[in-house]
Amino acid sequence: MLAHVRRTLGDYAATFSELDALKGLRRGIVRIASVESVSEVILPQLVRSFRNDFKGISVEVIVSGSDEVSSLVSQGSADIGFTYEPPETDRIQISFRRDMPIGCIMHPDHQLNERETLTLRDCLAYPVALPRKGLSLRARIDVTMRGNDYPQGSHVESNSLSFMKALARSGEYVAFQTRLGVEQELADGCLVFRDLLDEPLKRDRFAVVTSNHRGLALAPAMFFDHAVEMLKTQIKGD
Repeated sequence: MLAHVRRTLGDYAATFSELDALKGLRRGIVRIASVESVSEVILPQLVRSFRNDFKGISVEVIVSGSDEVSSLVSQGSADIGFTYEPPETDRIQISFRRDMPIGCIMHPDHQLNERETLTLRDCLAYPVALPRKGLSLRARIDVTMRGNDYPQGSHVESNSLSFMKALARSGEYVAFQTRLGVEQELADGCLVFRDLLDEPLKRDRFAVVTSNHRGLALAPAMFFDHAVEMLKTQIKGD
């Protein structure tokens, strides 16, 4: 019932926003749920460029884990979701996807950066910062480790990309991430990204999701089209 009420109230508010927009007022609200890695660089770029053209439209952003992003969209609490590995359900529609390899990030002077190739096992021999359970990155790492005798050294766990990046920049730790969210650090040279040979880590599916039970109002639909066009050129993947 709560999900139904949220969708109904959302549709009600969206109708008035569309009427205002059609009158030339260009009002409306875009509610976005996003994983942290997308909120670091790509999403701010999308929001800035969108609001340059549509200054009257407000944008609300919630940063959460990948599972929660899909839930917020399916419940009607967000119009558009930027997430990884969305569930296969009739409640959400995957409108854009890219398969991104998971690699390890580290300081350029880290000993592992001297090797030609790397595996997860190589990384676990050093202090590592692991994403917490519930994140798509951790699910892929757990699949890789399942049924194998991996070293069980001490490690740090976190649900914060910023925290794990800070540990990697210190020079001692290795962290795991796709290239999304570390663009600036890679460009500045304070971190390097190294591909891992483990098969389960060669794909983490990035997706833009919308609700399958309600259409996008005018303002979210305009932002969605804008976002997809930019993402097609900015995100390279399989």
